Amino acid sequence: MPANKNLEKYLANYAEPEVVGLCSYPVRAGKYTHCIVIPCYNESISSICRLFERVSGIETLLAVIVVNAPDSASSLSLANTRELLRALSACFSVERPLSENLILLEKPENRLPDLLLVDRCSVGRLIPDKQGVGLARKIGADIACYLYSQSLIDSPLVFNTDADVVLPESYLRDGNRSYQSPGIAALVFPFEHYVDDVQVRVESVGAGHVDNRELARVIRFYELSMRYYADSLRGAGSGYGFTTIGSTIAFDLNRYAMVRGFPKRAGGEDFYLLNKMAKVGEVLSLQTGAIRIAGRLSDRVPFGTGPALSKLMYKNSLVDLAYWYHPDIFLRLRLWLKLLKLSWCVQPGERSDTPVTFLEKLLYESGLKETEPEYAELLHYGLFIHLDQFLMKAKRQFRTQERYDKQINDWFDAFKTLKFVHFFRDNYYPSVSMLFVRDQVETIAPGLLPKIERFLSCYD
Repeated sequence: MPANKNLEKYLANYAEPEVVGLCSYPVRAGKYTHCIVIPCYNESISSICRLFERVSGIETLLAVIVVNAPDSASSLSLANTRELLRALSACFSVERPLSENLILLEKPENRLPDLLLVDRCSVGRLIPDKQGVGLARKIGADIACYLYSQSLIDSPLVFNTDADVVLPESYLRDGNRSYQSPGIAALVFPFEHYVDDVQVRVESVGAGHVDNRELARVIRFYELSMRYYADSLRGAGSGYGFTTIGSTIAFDLNRYAMVRGFPKRAGGEDFYLLNKMAKVGEVLSLQTGAIRIAGRLSDRVPFGTGPALSKLMYKNSLVDLAYWYHPDIFLRLRLWLKLLKLSWCVQPGERSDTPVTFLEKLLYESGLKETEPEYAELLHYGLFIHLDQFLMKAKRQFRTQERYDKQINDWFDAFKTLKFVHFFRDNYYPSVSMLFVRDQVETIAPGLLPKIERFLSCYD
């Protein structure tokens, strides 16, 4: 592999301590083509086996499994997690200790790839609560960086998932084929949630019980709302219109090193990583076989799918629930992004005999009239975020349109886009129901209407 300065710098300055334990790594170059990283907390051996039961090509795959638990883990969760370490070791004929908390397992006795186990659940090795799954993912990805830098895995494309999924048969093949396109920073696989034995199974959750038929309905609702947001961003012209679920992404290690890896957060690490990756390359949403994700209520992270499902479980009428962003917000976003693109061609100054701000000049040049509500709303938001100051500074700093446009795109990123949406929700367009969205969705997210109609027909 050609030397990569970004990767070398990252490993030298930002990688997690587990990388040091790889100096005695015994495997020859060329044995593994790809690497997959899987953080595991309070999971079972059956989940790991189910994850790989369909996917082809695992003979040359190395799975880095970060078995971890937070400082605040309950005694039961901690016991389950430590049991996974023991159970995984029992599935392999060859066990090679690399350091105090790294073990390479080879020659599986069932349908598993070789595993590199990371122990972050034993006494003295627990993960700080605030760093949570973000640190677990970072440890695994940093190990992959080192192995690639030493030519111990062939591909710089690293897959990232969780133990509660079932990977499609063509998972590795689809990822590798899609990665061949130039400029790819990350891939986002399609997904669908599932619930086992929907008709009869009832699970114990906390002090109560959950009927899985109801859980399946809530999952479909939440999943549609996620797709609605991503599709609406794309429809508005945003470059950040992708879903952000950690178990559905793969990324280029060189670009991963450029953005200094996963943020060490207890939640949202997938969102923030993809937000950074989109600034150094393309984040490509795939149209391939879907990753199946187990739908379950969970409080293991402060926000995300599990907590969201818990909040929705006992709502009386999901279709009437004001849960979805108003479609007009994405129409305003479309106008806003056009304003930002126009800003390179517009110079601040006067309009007729009236002094105006840069933002007012932009609104005027865009063709919006002061009497239109869009004008007042976008002016309000632009003043709120001090747009004039940023654009003036950018115009002084960047002398070519290409560099200027890049700076604008990096500045108005996925996080600022979400804040834009929340500003308009809180000030102008309160959240609405699925029924309301159904009647307008084709103007902002073409293709989503049949999925909403299908939900309504099944759960009416």
